[in-house]
Amino acid sequence: MFRKMPDDPQRESELQRDISKGILEALKNLLLLGALKYVADKANSPVLQVAFYLGSVAFMLYYHSYLLNWHISLFEAKHRLGSSLDLFLTVLVSVTFQLTIIIYLQRVVQSQVSRGKRQRRVR
Repeated sequence: MFRKMPDDPQRESELQRDISKGILEALKNLLLLGALKYVADKANSPVLQVAFYLGSVAFMLYYHSYLLNWHISLFEAKHRLGSSLDLFLTVLVSVTFQLTIIIYLQRVVQSQVSRGKRQRRVR
């Protein structure tokens, strides 16, 4: 019922290399975003804050564009239940990622609005 890994060792090593390369690139981008957020908070700079939020949204949309092209296929296509589960998992991952982006953007907007209100009260 489950799909088998490739029997070809060359293809398997290429697949592992591609996956590890993608994970390391994502971690590098997250590290850069974290450093930007740290500097923006320490400097209390609105320009750096905006750069961080734009970078975060660009990061999420970039990886979401990869998810839209993927089709999760854990099961063999000859089973009706397997293909239905594959479709369900693909839609679930895509919708979950879209909801994550929407919730993140809502929280960013709320934090910026509350920050603006606090700054007006201090003046």
